Amino acid sequence: DDVFPYTHYTVDIDDDSPSVMLRFSSSAGKEFYLDDAYLTATQPLQSNNAYLLDLSVNGVPVAGFESGVLAYEQTITYPEATVTAVTMDPAASFTVSLPDGEEYFGSEAERTGTVVVTAKDGTTTQTYEILFNVDGYHIRFGYPTSSLPEGWQSTGTYVASGVSHDLYPGPNAMRFTTLDGSMTTKYYKGVDTVSFYTMVEMNDQSPIQDGEKLTLSIKGVNDEDWTEVGSLTTGTEITGDWQMKQFIVNDDRDSVQLKWSVTSTNAATRIYLDDIAISGHPRYLDPNYGVKVEDLEKSTLQLYPNPASDYLNVRLTEKATGGQLTIFSINGQQLRSVRLNGNQTAVSLSGLKSGVYIVQLQCGGMVHTEKLLIK
Repeated sequence: DDVFPYTHYTVDIDDDSPSVMLRFSSSAGKEFYLDDAYLTATQPLQSNNAYLLDLSVNGVPVAGFESGVLAYEQTITYPEATVTAVTMDPAASFTVSLPDGEEYFGSEAERTGTVVVTAKDGTTTQTYEILFNVDGYHIRFGYPTSSLPEGWQSTGTYVASGVSHDLYPGPNAMRFTTLDGSMTTKYYKGVDTVSFYTMVEMNDQSPIQDGEKLTLSIKGVNDEDWTEVGSLTTGTEITGDWQMKQFIVNDDRDSVQLKWSVTSTNAATRIYLDDIAISGHPRYLDPNYGVKVEDLEKSTLQLYPNPASDYLNVRLTEKATGGQLTIFSINGQQLRSVRLNGNQTAVSLSGLKSGVYIVQLQCGGMVHTEKLLIK
């Protein structure tokens, strides 16, 4: 019956499953208001309850999360993530294990993090897995042959067969053999992060000499001089064991070259370089990047349904075939960011409360903004 004002209802649920999902639905042509819903249990949670109630990555709820589903896939803009969780039983505990920085560029096993929940009884456990994908990734290289990648150049260096850190395919590593050797890449767009492995040895078996330097520099298309990003010294930052090093370049120019160079005073010093990963901002992987703004503005962005509930469909005309869709709160807080592939994408709204939001599409040089109502 039509009832006004608000009326309180109680529904008994007889279900002994470890977790359940509730759905409220209404018949066509009727408008119902729902507020202040809460759940109670007739019996306390069992001491062996090891399920999660909520799971988030970088402050955003994981799309499609359900307590009984244990495997998820998450895309992050750069190789780092923060995972937070809420246990169904407040007395339960959990531990988060995430990939190391370089592993976000590795195999599926290396890119998988876990949230292990331990129940109140201290014995029962449940493991949730998250497979991470890095958006905006450019290249990774592991020296599979005796030659450099296409467009790269080197001076005073060569590839040492049989010496490798072996993170990425390839049995070799670059070895600097002269006092002033260098290796230069071709131009890459929007480089943000560079990671690599390095080690040092002395070819005369003497102790490693301190103070020899390995430097990473960048140069733009129109630059004459190289700009140093960072440097490492032997004996402290570079040792006899392979170590992963990472530099944040954060350069928004269209194209830059990278150069590793060695400054040494001892010809017996041999510095190795292997398993290089270069990542860039995802906008430079947008197929529409470089298209004239006036052409893109003629395209139509359709968001439907609006108001929306579970999913938002994003449709672009043939003028635009991809981009980055970001959802903000009305106060400007970024809540979700999704890379669009093709002309139509379904974006999950799971975890977003009812209210008004701002949807922004970045497509090449165009920024399109619309309001979205989630009911």
